[in-house]
Amino acid sequence: MNITNDHQIFVVSKFGGASRYFTEMISRMAKFPDAGVSVFAGYYINEYGIEKFKNDFKLFEGKKYNEIPKSKMFAFHLDNFLFSSFLKKSKPDIYHTTYYKYLNCGYKGKRTMTVLDMMHELMPGSFSKLDNSAKWKGECVKKMDGIISISHATKKDLVNIYNVPEEKVKVIHLANSMNTEVKSERIVKEPYILYIGGRWVYKNFKMLLQVYAETPYFKNNFKLIAFGGGNFSTEENELINKYGVEGKVVFDTGSDEKLANYYKYASVYVYPSKYEGFGVPLVEAMYMDCPMIGSNISSIPEIGGPAALYFDPDSPEDLKEKLETILTNEEVKNDLLVKAKEWRKNFSWEKTTEETYKYYKELLNKN
Repeated sequence: MNITNDHQIFVVSKFGGASRYFTEMISRMAKFPDAGVSVFAGYYINEYGIEKFKNDFKLFEGKKYNEIPKSKMFAFHLDNFLFSSFLKKSKPDIYHTTYYKYLNCGYKGKRTMTVLDMMHELMPGSFSKLDNSAKWKGECVKKMDGIISISHATKKDLVNIYNVPEEKVKVIHLANSMNTEVKSERIVKEPYILYIGGRWVYKNFKMLLQVYAETPYFKNNFKLIAFGGGNFSTEENELINKYGVEGKVVFDTGSDEKLANYYKYASVYVYPSKYEGFGVPLVEAMYMDCPMIGSNISSIPEIGGPAALYFDPDSPEDLKEKLETILTNEEVKNDLLVKAKEWRKNFSWEKTTEETYKYYKELLNKN
């Protein structure tokens, strides 16, 4: 079975869950005895090292370059053009596109795509008016022979919004890439509450900040660490000053090794988001033995399962109650950690790759 993956996600994403997913899955798929995997990375900026596996691929073409302003979309369109000739050389039975732009290329074989979330459709105000992802996705899903969704919650949204037949969508969960063994001393000496990633409106960081700042027990006994997602904005700094928690609410960023240290020593990881296509930090936290609480909507309870406490993301009171529970009740916290050790077994890149391989076989056997 010959499989070809295109350049799209490697061209537009330097880092991020989507490109990490494809790198983890493709690199493992290439080691399957009867899987001839070809990868066209094109002119790309991605940092996860897809090129390191080129000796395992049937064919590989790609050249990494240092991104300069306005170069990304030029490279994207150039790679779209160059991909046609690569597809003719790789002769795939399955073409798995890595993002949502439909590329015709004269290809007549089986096509599949992975839908990572429905953010562009459900929360269009969070994106630039120049972002074509929703338009591309709407066109692409109609032309696929099959679609992979990374959660049942995302599948439900996909089916409802684009009227896709349920039987056309296969749910295959993502997994954990946080394999770092933490041997270093803790970065932050004081106890802390951990938040990870972007802080856009739907991520609901401001509610966490409010609850932290307005609860004496939290702000007097814990720091609030925001890891990744860029420096605090002017508005966020103004809120921090208004609440009087300067020096207690801290931004940091860095490598996976640094993030692993934050997970390892956190008193709790909080995931207050109002929407997620999957929720990779939940799986990372489980593997790092970090207690966690999350929103009770979208894919978060599906991924967190019995290993987390859940709260209403529109209720500061509920968030406060769940935070107090996990920070003051050792029995509850330890019970969640025990459950996490079992639940996390459901998420591995080997499992993701095996299920994807089987799905390719199913698509090839369909008329």
